[in-house]
Amino acid sequence: MNKGVFMDISEIRQKIDANREKLASFRGSL
Repeated sequence: MNKGVFMDISEIRQKIDANREKLASFRGSL
């Protein structure tokens, strides 16, 4: 597997996790 592609996948996963945390905190403030 290409390491560059693997790095992109891990970066995307980190962004998704960050978005989930933002969404959770946003829902908690409602």
